[in-house]
Amino acid sequence: MIHKFAALVCVVGLNVGGAVQADGPCSVSGRVIDRAQGSPIIGARVEIEGTGEVSTTNRKGGFLLARLPQTGQILSVSAEGYEIWKMTFERNRLCEDPPLTIELQSAPQGHVEHVIVTATRTPTPIADVPGSLTVLDRSDLQMIPGLTLADALGATTGLRAFSSWGNPLDTSLDVRGFAGAGISSYLLVLLDDSPVNDLDSGLVDWSLVPIERIDRIEIQRGPVSPLYGDTGLGGVVHLFTSPFASSPTSNVSVAGGSAGERREALSYDAPFDHSTYDLSASHRERQGDRDRSRWTDTSLTARARWEVSSRSTLVLSSVSHWLDDQNPGPLSERQVKEDRSQASYPFDGRLQSRHLSTLTFSHEQADGGRLTIGMSQQIKRSDQILTFPLELQSDASLVSSFDVKHQDLGARTTTLDSQLEKPFQWGALHHRITAGMELSAGHLGSRYKEVDAFGNPGALTADGDGSRRVYGGYAQDQIGATRELGFLAGIRYDRFDDEFDERLSSGGKFSSHNDAFSPRLGMTWSYRPGCSLFLLTGAGFRAPTMEQLFDQRQPFGSSISNSHLRPQRAKYYEVGFRQPFAQHGKLELALYRTKIWQEIEFDPATYSYGNIGRSPHQGIELTLSDQLRKRFGLLLNYGLQDATHENGGGPDHQIILVPRHQGSLSAHLVGSRRWSGSLILRATGRQFLDETNQHALPSSSVLDGEVRYRWKGMEVIFSGLNILDSEYSSNGFIIPRLVLLSGPSLDPTIVTYPAPERTYSLALRWTFGGSDQSGVPGRPAGAP
Repeated sequence: MIHKFAALVCVVGLNVGGAVQADGPCSVSGRVIDRAQGSPIIGARVEIEGTGEVSTTNRKGGFLLARLPQTGQILSVSAEGYEIWKMTFERNRLCEDPPLTIELQSAPQGHVEHVIVTATRTPTPIADVPGSLTVLDRSDLQMIPGLTLADALGATTGLRAFSSWGNPLDTSLDVRGFAGAGISSYLLVLLDDSPVNDLDSGLVDWSLVPIERIDRIEIQRGPVSPLYGDTGLGGVVHLFTSPFASSPTSNVSVAGGSAGERREALSYDAPFDHSTYDLSASHRERQGDRDRSRWTDTSLTARARWEVSSRSTLVLSSVSHWLDDQNPGPLSERQVKEDRSQASYPFDGRLQSRHLSTLTFSHEQADGGRLTIGMSQQIKRSDQILTFPLELQSDASLVSSFDVKHQDLGARTTTLDSQLEKPFQWGALHHRITAGMELSAGHLGSRYKEVDAFGNPGALTADGDGSRRVYGGYAQDQIGATRELGFLAGIRYDRFDDEFDERLSSGGKFSSHNDAFSPRLGMTWSYRPGCSLFLLTGAGFRAPTMEQLFDQRQPFGSSISNSHLRPQRAKYYEVGFRQPFAQHGKLELALYRTKIWQEIEFDPATYSYGNIGRSPHQGIELTLSDQLRKRFGLLLNYGLQDATHENGGGPDHQIILVPRHQGSLSAHLVGSRRWSGSLILRATGRQFLDETNQHALPSSSVLDGEVRYRWKGMEVIFSGLNILDSEYSSNGFIIPRLVLLSGPSLDPTIVTYPAPERTYSLALRWTFGGSDQSGVPGRPAGAP
């Protein structure tokens, strides 16, 4: 099927390419280059203002505009990291005029105008986007030490990283208090436009792609259902891999540190006349801070890019990841005091493999439009042992019980998508229409087995197959009323058809059918250069995961899944502004409110999932940054999360594991051209463990830091995590209790996942050949 798709888009590309060539000499062509270095700038936006005529520069910096500018019209060029270039034509441009060479000047540090894609699915200056956004480039990522990419994201406004099952490298993200317990994901994650969330749980493997290949991250907080459909009720994180190199480049890095940490990575980029290729490999091992917390993973990536015509490209990419990890489980307060490094679960762990392949064809049209057709397939295979604890109360005595099962899971998802962008002018209004459709088919096979006293799989207890088919279509109009005022309107429709067949039981066939409409409206007002105010409102949804609908596991004789679940629904409102100050400072403030109903939660009365919850999520998000001196910068992130539960019994009804206050303060110092350093302090408020708000994890503060030294093609990085050796936990729960014989009220048993102690690492990295395009240079093992 991949081969047929490749042949189809190549034919389409050749045909449309011929149409572009037929435009003849009466067009505007040229190159966009860096003024200081003379190197081509890839991805610059070239536009004749007010006409809808737009082009994006190719790998050689070239562009082509089909329409000839007239007297008085303005040609503008913008690229991230550069000042905007503009020229007013004093006469009509003639067919015989020579090609243009446009030189862009690097923007002063702190005043880079980001052009983002994620929030609107089209390249849009951040000042024209309604919604709360964060953009992290390589220089930003270098300021955030951490074990995983999720740790770096957890230091940004509105996001919080926490350990899922006890292994510090097995990390989940909560956004705006939507997934405190981490049972399933409310955060959509894209890798170069392709979704990577699991079919079964919606969760994300944050170690899927080697950190060295991540070049840029765009984050939009708040529901994104009107653009992306399911999963993104809390927001979307878009990971962009490194751009293709303009000259042959090789990178090699090695790292080691405490907790048995070791990592090796290498990459190679090879550009040719009309194609570019790159390969990378990464291997990481960590013995861990606790017993049975070993982590071993290996990643391989490969990409190829072909220029089908002057306006058409074809990109093929593949990512493979193999994981072998152990999860030590939670500890009670008594166990933490005795030995916080001990393990409570003797067998929990997994062997897992993932493979993601994508094929994308894109064509830049002569009128500034763009056609994109993509196909992706994700395959996951997992063998894991997972323990569920339970307490049995009989009168005044408690007996601990554990349900230990081995799961053999296989999942495959194939997605086909297409998108068309079209600019046009209607009277005094400038429109950019974006419309597309997405079709996906997923298949899931799951088997459960008993586990004997030695951790070996035994008798088969469940065996089933399921499928999910999703049909989605969306349309959006970005309207430019004036230079300062813009509007956005969009809507999306999604339908989900789910089926599951449990082969070991009669009557074990289940089905579920759901659909949802998701509209949104937005406005932006640029009241001063660099300053903008935005308003955003709309509706969102999140469909139940396959696990929540059909999981056959029956801990203690009761199934927790529910095939009658309906999608969660939400309405949201958001207002905010972006404002520069001083010479290099920037202030961003957002106020939001999201009302959720039909919320999917675990119902203790039925010991299964149900649509029983209603919760408002409201808060304030603040980002303040300033380059105080040429070599010293500060960044402050703060979030107030008032995430309450209408069914709660406590005085403030705060949702489980959602801190009301969280934030970070980071400092970055550049001592010279050769060395730099950074410190980041993360603070998290208390997190309740029960709906009555009687038991909580205490607040915590953690200090991380690193120092970098560069010399020619080599870089040395020394990192320290939890420098002050703080003892804290980012996750925990109260063990469920089954009352067999009522007796006196007994205190609940609270268990937590202790965070790692102080750790250090040292990394060395060498770059050979051209400019470094490998993402974050020289990161220590697993750090972003």
